[in-house]
Amino acid sequence: NSLLLARLTHHHKSGIQTMWRQQVTLSTATLLIGSAVVLPLVLATGFIVRTLLGSAYHAIIPVLQLLFFSRLVIFVGQVFIFGLMAAHDDNFVLFTSLAGCGGNVLLTLFLLPRIGLVAAGGVSVVTEFGLFAASFLRTRRLVRLQLMGSSDDSPSEVVASPPFNQEKQ
Repeated sequence: NSLLLARLTHHHKSGIQTMWRQQVTLSTATLLIGSAVVLPLVLATGFIVRTLLGSAYHAIIPVLQLLFFSRLVIFVGQVFIFGLMAAHDDNFVLFTSLAGCGGNVLLTLFLLPRIGLVAAGGVSVVTEFGLFAASFLRTRRLVRLQLMGSSDDSPSEVVASPPFNQEKQ
């Protein structure tokens, strides 16, 4: 996974549109590869749990299925998160990561007593999808800003817009 950042960083010479094209290609590939692994696991979770752990652990099946699915969301979403880091939008990545972690903990604490372990798995999927969506939308915004006539070809100039990357005085 850490190799993705290196693949996205050469956009500084060729423009953020190149990075966007790479991200779309990589996210499609990771979705296909991840789905080929995760979907069979989700479908076989019941069989695997009953075979390895016995019927006493039947209640964890939906939780495991949700957690498997959240790994797929993370696998695809990391492409856009790494792209934002390559574009030097670190403050946005930090802010959304902290918001996602905080939201995950608070929602889990609130829902766990009411819904049980399924809440933890569901909250994980929702917060990871939220991080993915925020990163995707932020990257798309950066590409649109550059296409609308940024005077500088440097993606860091496009990214350096308030409120996330304010210049130090």
